[in-house]
Amino acid sequence: MINALRDKNFYVRENTAEALGQIGDTRAVKPLINALEDKYNDVRKDAAEALEKIGWEPKNDIERVKYYIANQEYDKCIQIGDPAIEPLINALGDNNLVVREKAAEALGQIVGKTKDKSVRQKAEKVLESSRVLGVKHMEDAITEF
Repeated sequence: MINALRDKNFYVRENTAEALGQIGDTRAVKPLINALEDKYNDVRKDAAEALEKIGWEPKNDIERVKYYIANQEYDKCIQIGDPAIEPLINALGDNNLVVREKAAEALGQIVGKTKDKSVRQKAEKVLESSRVLGVKHMEDAITEF
């Protein structure tokens, strides 16, 4: 069943994540963590819920951010700060408009608070290449920096 998390059909992946959470088998933890990066928001959300049911706790900030993005808890990503940059940049390519907008807003707020020039440069580079609605939040934060 765990292999179905890699199925081409996102409905299969979504239903598999939900079923794995109901079963509660800890062998599913690593594949469910990987599913937190699925390109479909519903799959990520079900993977996060399954991990909760299994009793999983994130081991580091990156896992924590991926979990927060799956649950659309962007305020918690902002609290984590710079380690949230890469996962949020990845979220800018999401197929869900709301996810893209919220990720851009969170990135803008993190960049607005950081003193790290490399973070600012990375955000500016993303801005230049991004065609996402909601990037205005990030542009405003960078301008204020």
